[in-house]
Amino acid sequence: MRAPVLALLAGMFFLLRGGSLRLPEATRLPAPPPGTPAQPGASSRHGDGDSGDADDFLIGIGYTTANLAATYADLGARQAKCGYYTNWEDIEPDPPENGVHTYYWDGVDATVSEYQAHGFSEIHLTLQSKSSWGTEGGCDIFQCRPSLPKPGHWADYEAYVRAVVERYDADGVDDMPGLRYPVRQYEIETEADDWWPAPCPEDPDDPDRASTYLQLLEAAQRAAREAYPDVQILPGAMLFYGLFSGEPDEATIAARRAAYRTVDCIVTFNEEVLRHPELFDAVEFHFLGDDYREIVATIRWLRAQMRANGYEKPIYPSDIPTAPALVPTGAYPETFLYPQEVVKGYLDIIHENIASDTPSQEYLDIRAWYSGEQAEFTVKLLLTAMAEGAAGMQLASMTDFPWLLLCTPTWWYNYYTIWNWGLHGMVEVDWGPFFGCFPLGYQVRGPRPVFHTLRWLIAHLPLSPSHLVPLSPDHSPSPSVELYAYRVQAEERAVYVLWSEDGVGQVMGEIEPSVTVTLPVASSVVTVTHVITQTGQAEPSTEVVEVTDGRVVLKVGETPVFVEETPVWRRLYLPLAAKGSG
Repeated sequence: MRAPVLALLAGMFFLLRGGSLRLPEATRLPAPPPGTPAQPGASSRHGDGDSGDADDFLIGIGYTTANLAATYADLGARQAKCGYYTNWEDIEPDPPENGVHTYYWDGVDATVSEYQAHGFSEIHLTLQSKSSWGTEGGCDIFQCRPSLPKPGHWADYEAYVRAVVERYDADGVDDMPGLRYPVRQYEIETEADDWWPAPCPEDPDDPDRASTYLQLLEAAQRAAREAYPDVQILPGAMLFYGLFSGEPDEATIAARRAAYRTVDCIVTFNEEVLRHPELFDAVEFHFLGDDYREIVATIRWLRAQMRANGYEKPIYPSDIPTAPALVPTGAYPETFLYPQEVVKGYLDIIHENIASDTPSQEYLDIRAWYSGEQAEFTVKLLLTAMAEGAAGMQLASMTDFPWLLLCTPTWWYNYYTIWNWGLHGMVEVDWGPFFGCFPLGYQVRGPRPVFHTLRWLIAHLPLSPSHLVPLSPDHSPSPSVELYAYRVQAEERAVYVLWSEDGVGQVMGEIEPSVTVTLPVASSVVTVTHVITQTGQAEPSTEVVEVTDGRVVLKVGETPVFVEETPVWRRLYLPLAAKGSG
């Protein structure tokens, strides 16, 4: 479970990094009366932002970190998720005076400006009702808790939502200076199924949890549309804690819900939210990283709920770890696990070395191995989600979070899980001096293999569900190994993506299983491209393989390979290049 300590640790880190500093500059707007209608013609007042082909698979990164947009501009992702500085408490820390609201935009403006300036045309903002003066939950020394606005402050909450959306809608009215593209996507709360208005473990049988949240969702949606009719509203990201691990059937799902009250509490909440499609435009869910195949089962469950209620809307997996979990993170850890006695030893070594100026060779070997796992895992995540018809995916970690390893004590009941969440950064970072267990700065050393792999993937393949076709090529039978195969149609060329899977995580020194695949192709030779898994490798390795009788025979392991049919004009010199490269 995601322990409350995470919020404390993250909050302390951003405090030290300047996350809560408020510049004296503020915007003062009169409070509009409740029920103020939308401005006529507002939907036609857009900026020039290009949202891309509607069929594109929207790849996003998060959570946005200051001074990293330039590094990530080369990746090719179009969306950045900003979950910081956007709470009601952050933007309006004090109640309005004489009907005048004072909003502080410095944190959000800085993030939106930096990432839009580097080509991120889509921004995802998370709005939360946390407020010491405006909501019933209030604040304590740890954090402000989400809850409904107090009876006298509903209009103030709607004014906050309206002001945020108006500032970033690129309509030329009260916009952020220098805004390049409209911000379209807003998430109302996050993981509300678990946290609203108290964590499910504290009160799993509260029958009013979903109904009270829906009141807030309705108010937020109304206020947002008044400012920007084309806004895309998402309910708080859903978190199922591994309910769908192992792609369970309906009977297994029901048995798990019956056995685990907290998960049943969460699912009941989400079932009620999904009965109200009039209040949102798309759905997102968070994934903990135990088994990438869980994403497929989750999407299917969400789509079944939608169809039962007579609609279909886009689905976005989000908050996605870019590496497989080394230790169980969900409530049902029976699938896709590494040998625990080994990987917990890995985490101990990482914990001991991550803040060291001279880390041990053993630490460097473990990180190099895990970086390779990270690259292949992320490719599998993207392909399986796309094949299942997801509208996009947000990858969670731009950098590692060393404070999770250094600040979480070993007496905490799931400290290995929390440590693991700190290891998914897509770039290698040299951390500066530490204040206790918190770094005071960082310097990017360079991208990890997953970054280079994603950059290649985005640049070379048309990433959209309509271009992706699951296949069933002939392969050597193995009762414990499953083959995954897809055909991607890239204009006039076809690219096949293949990997095998035995449902077990291999550790350093273990051999991954493989199968022999016979693939029919319309080419005399094919180019096989291998996922970048080696630290320091910026481009994938390739090999040219000759085709016999319209078929190519390949040995396919757990690391995905890309097999590209070679166009006629390239067939003359590629065999020569292949001979010369040997």
